[in-house]
Amino acid sequence: MTGVSDTENPSSLNSSPSPRQDAVRKWPWSQSNRPQFSWPAVAMGHEPAKIEKNIVLIDAVSHGSFRENVPDLLTTLAYVIKQYKVRFVVIDSVTRLYENKEVAARAIVRRLFNFMKKWYQTASFVSQKRSGRQELTAEAAGGYAVSHIVDGCFVFAKELVDSQYKSKMYGKQVGDIVRLFRIDGCRLSGHDTRTYIMEITETGLVKILSPIGGR
Repeated sequence: MTGVSDTENPSSLNSSPSPRQDAVRKWPWSQSNRPQFSWPAVAMGHEPAKIEKNIVLIDAVSHGSFRENVPDLLTTLAYVIKQYKVRFVVIDSVTRLYENKEVAARAIVRRLFNFMKKWYQTASFVSQKRSGRQELTAEAAGGYAVSHIVDGCFVFAKELVDSQYKSKMYGKQVGDIVRLFRIDGCRLSGHDTRTYIMEITETGLVKILSPIGGR
């Protein structure tokens, strides 16, 4: 998942009581983060306690070696997957693993991708947009490393409605912010290549609305 801040929302990917998921976070975890898991669960009719019971968090902020040393991270992931019978992994964000060393992005992403295949994991890598890149391209985050290696690439962006033309195109008022979603590519199946308007609800759920232009 590639996008600018406030567009990616991996906590709502699989808010079901089972199976178990593993999330590698690159920002501090505290009690204030709990609503990210509880609100989507309640909105989808699940008990938050059952959701939390099936999520294993790896704190890569308190343990800097996970960010700086990929083998340490993979060793820990392997232990967690085996110990807790994890089936889904979310890494948020994979961009932090090659901070200030983007020439290594392709090697790091491929290593993670091969690891997930080896352990039969369904994995989501969140990749943050870099400034100066077009927002609706896969290159927007980490160059082409992510999109060329992974099985599918979802691109998220947000745009300010600053003209009457955009207001008519998006069906929004001038001054509003529009979130956009597009499947850049997917080797697993056929897919819709149109750009869709997206919204994140107050409860943290992601809703894909109509395509731009209503086609």
